Amino acid sequence: MIAESVEALEAEILRHALRVAAEEASIVVVKSAHSAMIVEVADACAGILDRQARLVALSTATNLMHAASLRCSLPAILEDYPEESMQPGDVFVMNDCFRGGIHANDLLVFRPVWTEGRLSFFTGTLIHVADLGGSSAGGIVPGATDVFAEGLQLPPVRLYHAGVRVEEVHRILALNKPDTGPCIRRRRGAGGWSARRGATNRSSVGRVWTRASGAGHRGLYPGCRTANAR
Repeated sequence: MIAESVEALEAEILRHALRVAAEEASIVVVKSAHSAMIVEVADACAGILDRQARLVALSTATNLMHAASLRCSLPAILEDYPEESMQPGDVFVMNDCFRGGIHANDLLVFRPVWTEGRLSFFTGTLIHVADLGGSSAGGIVPGATDVFAEGLQLPPVRLYHAGVRVEEVHRILALNKPDTGPCIRRRRGAGGWSARRGATNRSSVGRVWTRASGAGHRGLYPGCRTANAR
């Protein structure tokens, strides 16, 4: 009985620790954003998912409905990039609305987290960027007949590979941001934009890794089961 009570208590502590990690990530998203949609109306989302793409923790300070997109889009990442092809420091981005995305302006960014040498979690954020091309400024196109009129369509691609910028992807993003494209290109591609998104995921990765260091890979999972049960 005592052992079961201790395990339940540890699971509850871990559950709240993971929620704090997600909340901190959402704070980084809002505080570092240049997009008015994020700064003014918190049109973003931050969460932690397990390796089966199940939602473990979600920020409540940002847009709750975007959690569905986090859960639906991570399987697309895993389909295109199997676990064995991932490395620490990888960061993935996508916005394909037919594979879990919402529309061109909402970019989904994921970073895998390793604990005790194995892939265990993903940190994920959804961010509404001000513009990503398309036939109308801001990506709001009332007369659109397909998703391509809204802006650049991104399948799952790497922003960073083992911690190293994937320059080709950064240049594509910079060229398709008419609002800040010239400024971004003068600063070595989409460096400023991607650095903020990377910082967001590093924030939650650091928190998850800290909890894993104390609880161990197996110790984290009771907290995850509790979070999923609620």
